[in-house]
Amino acid sequence: MPNRMEPMDASLRFARLLALSLAAALPAQASPVLATPATPSVAPRGETQIDFEKAARNFLAARGVRDPAPDGLELEPLVEKHFVRARLGAFEVVFPNSGLAQRSEDLKLAAQALLEAHGRWFDWLKPAGRDQKAHREDLATLLAWVKSWKTPALTKLAAQDGGDLGKLLGASDAVKAALERFEAAMQRGEAIGAARETPQRLRLYLLPTRRDFVEFMAVIGWLQPDQRANYWLDAAADWSQAHYNSDQIIALEYSVPNRPAGVYDQGMGMGKDDPTLLQQQVVQLALNELFDTLYQGRVPGAFVQGLSMNLVIDQFGEINTRIDGDLRARVTGKREVFVPGGNKDGGLLTKNSADTRWRAERGKDHWFKLLRQSQKEGEELDRAAKNRAALFAVRSDDGGKRELVRAPFLGSAAVATKVPPEAFAGDFAEFLRAYKSAFIHWLQSKALNSEKPSREAFARLIAKLGDSGASGDFESVFAELYSKQPLSNAECDKDCLEGEFLLWLQRQK
Repeated sequence: MPNRMEPMDASLRFARLLALSLAAALPAQASPVLATPATPSVAPRGETQIDFEKAARNFLAARGVRDPAPDGLELEPLVEKHFVRARLGAFEVVFPNSGLAQRSEDLKLAAQALLEAHGRWFDWLKPAGRDQKAHREDLATLLAWVKSWKTPALTKLAAQDGGDLGKLLGASDAVKAALERFEAAMQRGEAIGAARETPQRLRLYLLPTRRDFVEFMAVIGWLQPDQRANYWLDAAADWSQAHYNSDQIIALEYSVPNRPAGVYDQGMGMGKDDPTLLQQQVVQLALNELFDTLYQGRVPGAFVQGLSMNLVIDQFGEINTRIDGDLRARVTGKREVFVPGGNKDGGLLTKNSADTRWRAERGKDHWFKLLRQSQKEGEELDRAAKNRAALFAVRSDDGGKRELVRAPFLGSAAVATKVPPEAFAGDFAEFLRAYKSAFIHWLQSKALNSEKPSREAFARLIAKLGDSGASGDFESVFAELYSKQPLSNAECDKDCLEGEFLLWLQRQK
């Protein structure tokens, strides 16, 4: 596989996409390739208790590779033979043949959701006036094709060599042509108004079981001894995704709570209580990667992740993933120019944040109601404040105490924002997750008083941010498109976009 990016660089690139957790630091063994943990369970620290060489050999033996030696194998030929691939616009989805015997429906659901996410992205860009007719026609053709996949046909592929699903499933000439055109349009940026000379392919490895996920990373470390420190970690059994170079590896199962030390093959399905959760998880992680690649570091990671969250909400009506918010991860003192705080290298989940007040409604209203409640509580904590709209209250882990936090939370002005004490870190991380989603949705639908001009301005904003040839930095683009108003200021008053958002929020019931 081409070495497009070293694992450490890839991890740091993706780490910008995590919601900014402000919890106490874990020991420095947290993985540099870790993006997010899969469940609340935490493997013991210290000696590695998973036999990763054995895990790698198990993966290879299951695929008929006998007596393998690390210096005699390469990953790409292995993937070519033992994985099927689907070219779906911006993404190349890669799935192990063996998984098709029992989990072909997961592949189909993920592929369908990724294509539908392209359509939602087109919806966001449409108000900018770009002609999307040809791209939407190709997208409709591909969606119809994916929906036509039959379980028996996919299951048969489990016993065959890997390859392109268009060929393996006998796609029509029309579908093959649409696959080619749509892939070129998305990877060269033509469909999103950010044309580039070199196509940017995003490969997503979808691993259906915990065993597949961990053993695949074990193989990566086995074939590349100098990278074993990045992959051969007990914590890998709890990760939900990682990177190899610029490719993304996504687990389609959570690990079990209270996972026994040294055990890596016990998993929980994502769709038991929520049939769309697997799709939400894949779409959000894939969009994080897509937007980060599109914006090439010109846009703060928290803004990128807010876009991904909101597109998931648009697509599914809610977001119920375990990717961001109160992850209680290892942190640094880094300060972003979109929200305060900093989670540089990822970490491990130490508590289940799925049951907090911020998770109850799953973002169906972009948290406007709960943010307004937090704003009211903040006003009560400082009735003498000049700008009471900028006040919010966050709660302690035990729920018994409240702490005042003050905007700005957006823009370079937020670098000076005081963060609450550690006891309030979890609720504050969840607050920031909700806040960025709410602000972006307000910007998209309400910032210019009515929906039509708001959506037009927002479409121009995200298109311009994706233009590598555009002048100005992240914040200057806001001023250019919103009547010279800055994204935020130190007072967070009516003379900035964040201040207008807070005044609008204050008027909500």
